[in-house]
Amino acid sequence: MLVQRASIDEGIAKLSGIVDKLAAARIEIRDRRKDACRRVNESIRTFFVRVVEDTDTNEIDALVDQVKVGTRLQRETREAVRDNLDRVRLLEVAIRAAQDRDDLGPDHDELADQDAIAREAAEREKLDELAQLACLWPSDQLLVFQKTNGQPKPFHELTEGMKALAIKEISFAASSRPVISDQPEDAIPTRAVFDSLVPTLRRQRADRQFIVVSHDANVVVAGDMERVWILQGDQALEPYCGTLFEEEARQAALEHLEGGARAFELRRSRYARFST
Repeated sequence: MLVQRASIDEGIAKLSGIVDKLAAARIEIRDRRKDACRRVNESIRTFFVRVVEDTDTNEIDALVDQVKVGTRLQRETREAVRDNLDRVRLLEVAIRAAQDRDDLGPDHDELADQDAIAREAAEREKLDELAQLACLWPSDQLLVFQKTNGQPKPFHELTEGMKALAIKEISFAASSRPVISDQPEDAIPTRAVFDSLVPTLRRQRADRQFIVVSHDANVVVAGDMERVWILQGDQALEPYCGTLFEEEARQAALEHLEGGARAFELRRSRYARFST
């Protein structure tokens, strides 16, 4: 019996070490998320992101409710147990209860409900659920806001176009790897393409490579793309690669992005009265 108890105590000590490692890993992951948010916020101008700690408790609440069945504890005890959960003690009480041992010592008043849950769950053979609970924490949330002159606007209040812009800008900023994007201007308001997306591309390309397919002059011309490939539907025509400093590239941009010289001149004449 003494050998068995020593073995159980040794197992409990190992479990304690595992829970401690999980807690440390959780803190490390959270720190990395916060660091990623800082890097993203330095790289985009229209939005900002931040991590809100321990906001989502749905999963852990459901698990607490599941393991406390039979304890006659009120629903209100769930939050207290969740917020003050001693994960190592939870496992220790359950293991000792499963072994018909009562040598844990007196209950701590603040953990009495937790101990009752652990004992009842052990008697009902819910050891798997208790192990899950010991390895589970409330989740952090990543919140996205649009910068405004007044109160920042949360992501769920944005228009579909601005949501699309936020997703693209944040995804671009979240890594230093090369980006391949087909028409990044899709679904984004035209003004936002020039005011937000283009500056983001210009800023980030100093640290990474962008390969984009675009039909938008704001992206190609205002974005000062360093290398432009012109592809046409006629297989008899060879693709052309150049820069906007070259006449052929500028003529191609005028034709394919502006609709040709006549269309460009017509719009310019219509807008002439707005000139200063």
